[in-house]
Amino acid sequence: MKRLFSLVTLTLVLVLALASCSVINSVIGLHTVTFDLNGGVGGEDFSESVNVFDGKTVKLPTPTKEEYTFDGWFNGEELFTAESTVFSDLTLTAKWHPNKVTVSFVDYFGNLVSTETVDYGSSVTAPAVDAVIGNQKFIEWDKDLSSVTEDITVKAVYGDNVFTITYDLGNIAEGFAKTCFMGELPKIPETPIIEGYVFSGWFLDEELTDRYFFDYKLDRDVTLYAKLYDTSLGEYIVISNLDQLMAIKDQPDANYLLACDINCKGETLTPIDEFSGELEGNGYKIFNFTINENGISTGFIRTNNGAVNNLSFGDFTFDILIGTADYKYYGIVAAINNGTITNCHVIDSELKLQSTVSIASSANFAGYIGGIVGQNNGSIVDCSNKLVINVSVSTLAQATYYGCSVSSTYYIGGICGYNSENAILNGCANYGKIDSLVYSAGSLYTHNYHSAASAAYTYAYIGGLTGYNVAEIDSSVNTAEIDSEIKQSAYYSAAYGYVGGLVGLNNGKCTNDYATGNIQQSGNSDVYVGGFVAYNKGKTYNCYSTTNIDINDSSAIIKSVGGFAGENILENGYEATINKCFSTGSITLGKASTDSGYFVGRTTGTEKDCYYLDTMTINIVTKTEITDGETTETVETVEAVNPTCAAGEAKTFDELTSADFIENTLYFDRMIWLVVDGELPTLR
Repeated sequence: MKRLFSLVTLTLVLVLALASCSVINSVIGLHTVTFDLNGGVGGEDFSESVNVFDGKTVKLPTPTKEEYTFDGWFNGEELFTAESTVFSDLTLTAKWHPNKVTVSFVDYFGNLVSTETVDYGSSVTAPAVDAVIGNQKFIEWDKDLSSVTEDITVKAVYGDNVFTITYDLGNIAEGFAKTCFMGELPKIPETPIIEGYVFSGWFLDEELTDRYFFDYKLDRDVTLYAKLYDTSLGEYIVISNLDQLMAIKDQPDANYLLACDINCKGETLTPIDEFSGELEGNGYKIFNFTINENGISTGFIRTNNGAVNNLSFGDFTFDILIGTADYKYYGIVAAINNGTITNCHVIDSELKLQSTVSIASSANFAGYIGGIVGQNNGSIVDCSNKLVINVSVSTLAQATYYGCSVSSTYYIGGICGYNSENAILNGCANYGKIDSLVYSAGSLYTHNYHSAASAAYTYAYIGGLTGYNVAEIDSSVNTAEIDSEIKQSAYYSAAYGYVGGLVGLNNGKCTNDYATGNIQQSGNSDVYVGGFVAYNKGKTYNCYSTTNIDINDSSAIIKSVGGFAGENILENGYEATINKCFSTGSITLGKASTDSGYFVGRTTGTEKDCYYLDTMTINIVTKTEITDGETTETVETVEAVNPTCAAGEAKTFDELTSADFIENTLYFDRMIWLVVDGELPTLR
């Protein structure tokens, strides 16, 4: 009992002592400051608490923590510094921040894209993600990345991938708006029908000069302005049916405006002889018709002295049987163009042309054949052709007692057969096919021991864009297949072919053009073949060819063949210059050529800063028939040969398609060319 009393007494004494200490401390103004290291280390002299007199400062320890930086001591949320005084008991807590933080990036589907570890407080660059997913577009990341102070997960935020097109009908009628998905071609809206007006297209500017044909993506909010013709003004004669279309022949100097597509319902049309007015196609199409003629010039218009704009022709057949007139011209829009043809297109159709010139007297003949026009003396701008041109022509010299000499020349091109001096051919493209057969044959007349030879000479100039150029071709392209057979008989005849991916023979200038089709050449004639131009006497620069050439015919007399040009020949009055151009296509021959090259087959002109792909080949294919009992098998052997002409410099594909090389060595103008690193340039 005494022990229990003693223990209780001792406890009471201690409590009273402590209470009296607190009271004493309070009386004398002494306070306790306690330090919470919050995971840190205090060091050797560190004390978890210290006593400080009222109104005095306290010496603050500097703790450490591995991979963290000390931010200071905090009294709650308030920073406590060595200027800070003590007026009560305090608990100060050490705050830390990590030296490094980790940022995790998550894509639209919630998948981890990447993680980045960066210094505390620094910015971080987000990775690239898909700009468009379905009908959603990337908008932003959901967290600020300018100053990262903690480990975070950042998500890609996507929203509706749309933009708005506002269609403005001016003061004539109320406009409307359409929502379109980014990355897709906008759909053409229904044609506005307004009494007393004819709608004539949507334009990107209020001045109505930049027409939009819904042929490229917009991907931005935009206003399109309607062009509307007031029919009461009488500026144009409106065409809305076939009868009105064909009535152009009665008044060929007037101005006409198509108000809709014209379905010719399979009718056989008679060409408009001579046109000097304006035919505004308004973006519409004339289709489903036939033209059958034996005339000396045939086209929708025989001779155009006026303007044909914004018009397409499709689903038709020109079936022409050439007569024996001296000069013959054939083209879909016009046989001869002396005026302007702008933004006109030929699609999904055929120009079929046949001729047999058989004559017993000396004579000269010429045929001008093109997808848009036969001979261009004017302007062809922003036109294209997806036409199949099928030409089969023969020149036969009949033997007489006195003999004769017959000469025929054919100019065949996807856009025009012949591009005359001072003509304009700009921004055009040929996507169709040229299939031609040219034959020349002479004969010998013998009677009463007297003989007379009649000779036939045929020249064929064939090019993806034009057969013969003496003007300027700019910003144009050919992707068409050219299948050409040029042959001559064994008697008193000669045939010469000039076949080029873009131009057969160039006496003018070619700039910012390229050819990417294929040339298949056969026949026993003399031929000059080039991936871009067969025979260059003019000036060519900032052009290239990827055309593959196949002259897999051992009977062909290959005068010259080159990946870019067959020949580049300096003659009086011409420059014969090829500058800053290149070629990449392969060459396959049925027999070796004395003049062949990866870039040029033969040259007496100038090639400056010209290149070819280092993997280009010239292969000789030899065919051997092997008979085994009743069966005969043809075996082909392929032998690679070296070119005989060393013009040009070899480059790897990576070098040729380097954006730096294309822009700063070849000087391709990026306002004209779309240049993407690692890809061949294309026209904008």
